[in-house]
Amino acid sequence: MASKKRNATVKRRIRYKLHCRFKTKIMIDCLLLVILLMGFICTCHRILSSNNQTITYKETGTISDYKVYLKDNNFYDKPYLEKGMAYVASLIDHINIKYNYKFETSTKSDLNIKYKVIGKLIIASQNNSNIFYEKEYDLSKDIIDEMVNKTSYVIDRDVIIDYQLYNDLANQFRANYAVKTTSRLEVYLQVQETDKENNSYKINNMSTTSLIIPLTEQEISMKENNLNNTKQITQETNSLSKNIINIILLVFIVIFMIIILGSLLQKIYLFTKKNMNEYDKYIRKILIGYDRIIINVKSTPNKNDYNVIEVEDFQELVDVRDNTKEPINYHVLKEHEKSEFYVINDNNLYLYTIEASFLNKDESNE
Repeated sequence: MASKKRNATVKRRIRYKLHCRFKTKIMIDCLLLVILLMGFICTCHRILSSNNQTITYKETGTISDYKVYLKDNNFYDKPYLEKGMAYVASLIDHINIKYNYKFETSTKSDLNIKYKVIGKLIIASQNNSNIFYEKEYDLSKDIIDEMVNKTSYVIDRDVIIDYQLYNDLANQFRANYAVKTTSRLEVYLQVQETDKENNSYKINNMSTTSLIIPLTEQEISMKENNLNNTKQITQETNSLSKNIINIILLVFIVIFMIIILGSLLQKIYLFTKKNMNEYDKYIRKILIGYDRIIINVKSTPNKNDYNVIEVEDFQELVDVRDNTKEPINYHVLKEHEKSEFYVINDNNLYLYTIEASFLNKDESNE
């Protein structure tokens, strides 16, 4: 008797160890699956992000200096006045403007550069609500240059403005047509960058830096419109050859994920199956085999109101159902331990009760 008890204890310990090992294997598979999933996401991100190239470029344009040269006069010792002062218009002969422009990229680039200086004469109504006259003058020829395998390009450009010429034109318009006007000369450095065929990104950029010079006034002050822009370009690139290693890695990750997922599902199935006792297996067999004629119910009627007839086999209950055409009701009294099937016909309640303690009796005796 003592020997049988020891054997039963040993069997239970072996089952417990196997159960723990089985759960450990499932946990290891889950961990591997999570690691592979993270690798899958990271690899996909590398492949997708490497297909896009982001280029940053910055351009700055300033009037680095201008000097207002004067007509002969008895008041000023120097022939010119410095930048940023107020000026008597009738003393101005010409203006010397110095432009500085810089274009910078975050990667070495090949660009075509074209720039020139433009003067725009604008004659408008006194409140600037309407423009009466507007004309552009090329103050320099088109300069065509290139930027080859560099990250920056700098323009330093001087231009001389014949102030008296444009001021006389504006005064003549006002005198001829007897209208009150406000006039100005806007002097632009206009720069355009376009990409070369072998450039790594596409660009077609046009920008201006300007100095606004008032006309037809007794005294003037000039206004600068400087430039300071930073932009980004996202360029799609064909990087299949560069990503061949990532693509191969992604394929292997997917293959291993499928293998481990299949293994995990199989272990979970076996684990679930092993943890089903004889009672669960028996109930499952009945529910699957007779699904069409069984109804799951949450409660049972008061048995005192019926003539209870207990049957010893489920097949007998099926025979009752076939004869009475009433459904078989299924009610769980205690999960994994006890349930009952019954058929109600008139005042009779045909009852079949299943208990785990009875079905597992032989196993427990071992």
